[in-house]
Amino acid sequence: EQNVFSQVEKEFGRTLSPIECEIINGWLDTGNSEELIVGALKEATYNGVKNLRYIDKILYEWGKKGFKTMNDVTSHLKSTDENKNNPELFDYDWLDDDE
Repeated sequence: EQNVFSQVEKEFGRTLSPIECEIINGWLDTGNSEELIVGALKEATYNGVKNLRYIDKILYEWGKKGFKTMNDVTSHLKSTDENKNNPELFDYDWLDDDE
């Protein structure tokens, strides 16, 4: 089992700078789990971005939504996908407008 630092190094293809290590330590200190950080790393890599700022933004957005584990993220994505399959095009019934 690799730790989060070695996984980031592997994805970036280089060793981390001391500042990058401090950023990752900051994520861990603020309550982000290694699982969540690795999930954000995978999301960034999937989008073709190898940048800690991008990963930080992902973690920030997930934190705003209350995600604590990757299960929270995947269940949210599944529910979003289900809603996309049944979109409501209009919330206003313009055919029955009395004006």
